Amino acid sequence: MPAEQPAPVEDAACFGYRFKEKRWLEQALTHRSVACERAGAARPHNERLEFLGDAVVGLVVSAWLFQTFARKPEGELTRLRAQIVRSSTLADLARRAGLAQRLLLGKGAERQGVRQQERMLAAAFEAVVGAIFVDGGWEAARSSVEQFLPGLLRQLEPASEANPKGALQELLAHAGRPAPEYRLVEVQGPPHQRRFTVELHCGPDLVVRAEGASRKSAEEAAARAALGRLGDAGGATREKEIGQASGI
Repeated sequence: MPAEQPAPVEDAACFGYRFKEKRWLEQALTHRSVACERAGAARPHNERLEFLGDAVVGLVVSAWLFQTFARKPEGELTRLRAQIVRSSTLADLARRAGLAQRLLLGKGAERQGVRQQERMLAAAFEAVVGAIFVDGGWEAARSSVEQFLPGLLRQLEPASEANPKGALQELLAHAGRPAPEYRLVEVQGPPHQRRFTVELHCGPDLVVRAEGASRKSAEEAAARAALGRLGDAGGATREKEIGQASGI
């Protein structure tokens, strides 16, 4: 026999929010397997709140990234948002918030190990955010999600900065443009102190030259410079052209 399941928490303390109507939190933490096993009992489960919370989380993250990174190009913002709202990240937040222990599951789902499934935990996180939105409105939901974002960013942003070539290629691909082309144009210095010069061509309208102690480091420096140009004020026209080329 599975252990008796805990009652839902009375508030969402880890979200910085106390519910006015506790039924919303209880619904957010109730898996559909509970309703399926209780024939005739129309107990609401969390799928509708998950649907709502998914949209709320996406909007909060998008707005926060837009305001926090005024100079990052659209492609980089899209990549960061995708990392934040993916199931593995939201499931980790659900575990930190103690939602795994608070989920109400049917006996069959409990035996199948649903409680620790990544997708189920992510859904629970989204459902709680949806419940906060219904109970307390936009500002409550926004602040509940935003409190997690700075910490997440410290984990995610270094990875993106470490792969500027991938970030640039993703941005150009998203815009329907050809892949960037790296050309080695010069190698200087003695064997133990080589300096490599690379030209990066992103179509006819953007050419960047950069140096490095290796060809790889020179290409990465060029990619970073190209991303910077696409994100600065002078690159606004280029971004507009990129959008037009892709039909955005």
